[in-house]
Amino acid sequence: MASDFNDEESVTEDYNDFDVIIIGAGLAGLTCAYNILKRSAGLEVLIIEANKEVGGRILKDYSDTFHVNSLQKHVTDLIKAFHIKIERGRNIDGKKTILYTKYGPLQNLPRYNGAEVYNFLQTMEENALDPKFSNYTSHEKATQLAETSVEQLLRRIIYLPYSRTLCRAFICSTCAMRNLNDVSALWMLVMLNGASGILNRLKITIGDSNRYFVQGGMTKIVQELFKNILKQDGKVKFVERVNEIKFNDDRAYVRTEKSYLKCEFVVVAVPPPMQDRIVIKSSSQESLYPQGLYAAGENVFFKLTYKRPPWINDFAENIVTPWDTSANLNISYDATHGNTGIFVLAGFLGEPNATQTHNKGLFDILNECFGTTDALKYVKYKEWNTVTSNLQTISSPMSVMKPTTIFNHSNYIDDLNGRILFASSEYAVNWPGTIDGAIEAGEATAYSILLRIRPQALTFHEISTLTFET
Repeated sequence: MASDFNDEESVTEDYNDFDVIIIGAGLAGLTCAYNILKRSAGLEVLIIEANKEVGGRILKDYSDTFHVNSLQKHVTDLIKAFHIKIERGRNIDGKKTILYTKYGPLQNLPRYNGAEVYNFLQTMEENALDPKFSNYTSHEKATQLAETSVEQLLRRIIYLPYSRTLCRAFICSTCAMRNLNDVSALWMLVMLNGASGILNRLKITIGDSNRYFVQGGMTKIVQELFKNILKQDGKVKFVERVNEIKFNDDRAYVRTEKSYLKCEFVVVAVPPPMQDRIVIKSSSQESLYPQGLYAAGENVFFKLTYKRPPWINDFAENIVTPWDTSANLNISYDATHGNTGIFVLAGFLGEPNATQTHNKGLFDILNECFGTTDALKYVKYKEWNTVTSNLQTISSPMSVMKPTTIFNHSNYIDDLNGRILFASSEYAVNWPGTIDGAIEAGEATAYSILLRIRPQALTFHEISTLTFET
């Protein structure tokens, strides 16, 4: 191992020297590489991926159930640019959402509870839309909110325990977390600000008439990005995990399990919990970025296919379940689209259904909510859980920042420390934690690099957009 920055063993050859090295071939990393290479600016770009294929958290078996909204600009623009075909879900205007409580499906909310829930949602909406929350640190209460958990905030605002339970259901569905003690209140408000408020975020999570699916699944976007990267002579190393990044005033050095490389800039494009596995040091040997700031979402994703749907209506109601009801289901939504003659439910569980320890499993809840006994009569059922391999852990579709000091809150997309940039969906300004956020993060990081070394490759609009967002 190199002991200092003067030792350049294995990095003297030209083929180990790049302009940009991107760690992670998920949607953010691929978008970053694509936006650099498509300008033909003469830059050498290498992507290093720990798995044997690209895509990251865009899962092949489930990407046909991932939906986006026409309000999400970045993913919509990219789909149009690649001429990717889309499909609308079934008409869901006026579609109901069922709150499943410990007393069963909620029919009529008691007046006092209804008033508290409404007040809470309005309070969150008003605060999340405060322009000061467009930046992590500008709000006068930012310091206090950074160290406050969402659960603590909830208990300060909501008096009645049952109302608290219902409010948790809405919050948990927006950030894929069951334990709100692990979510920073400041991070939550900034996240909701980027999604234009809690009500808009809920629309995206549960779905409205603007929701659409990609024909063949969201992996189509990944495939088009990858194809274009290879066409522009981008390089990719598969099944190679990065252990360490060092940088000084001249270069950055990346050490993997197999290689020792150098470059001008490094983009860390992996989910925040996985960044802890990479040691990042400056020339002073000081480690950068506190470890363990983010928690991965607590989810098991499921896809449930029916030939004959068990629900009575023409479409399945969305189901949202509070985390403290002894029920295993977090959220279920209708993912039916196309003319395949099948009906699809998708969503998130707290634990794998076969081994879950809750009193109410997925199919018990579906039967109660849909008023049926046929929920088990499915054609196919699949689950995807967090998977640990000798290379990496594939995390939940979303990560959240834990309660921490204000000094650890930052918009990492343009937070350049020497030669290191960070790109992940969680750092996006708009729709953080979503597919749209990943594309935005990759695009903004690419612009930030080009602004430093090839500003002539950017349009005035791209430069002004980057300046505005940072």
